[in-house]
Amino acid sequence: MDLTILCGQGELLPCDPECLLIYCYIKLKGAPINLKMQSPVEGNASGYPILCHDSKNYSGIPVILTYLRKEVSSSDFFVVSMTFDFKLPKLL
Repeated sequence: MDLTILCGQGELLPCDPECLLIYCYIKLKGAPINLKMQSPVEGNASGYPILCHDSKNYSGIPVILTYLRKEVSSSDFFVVSMTFDFKLPKLL
């Protein structure tokens, strides 16, 4: 599965809120993903994020979320395992 998102030049995270939402959703579900980052080109910043899976392209939040919920989450594609590793600060 490939996810193409917009990111600013030299940035590591998506600069578009829709791209960030889909990226976080997929990461929290534990899905293996190939991330492709593109800089926004003037006049061509619409239509992102783009999810490619099984030789098909899906773009936009509603379309991608619907696809992930119906097609992918019902299979063993997502590995649902999260661990939280944090330490409480020491009190004096």
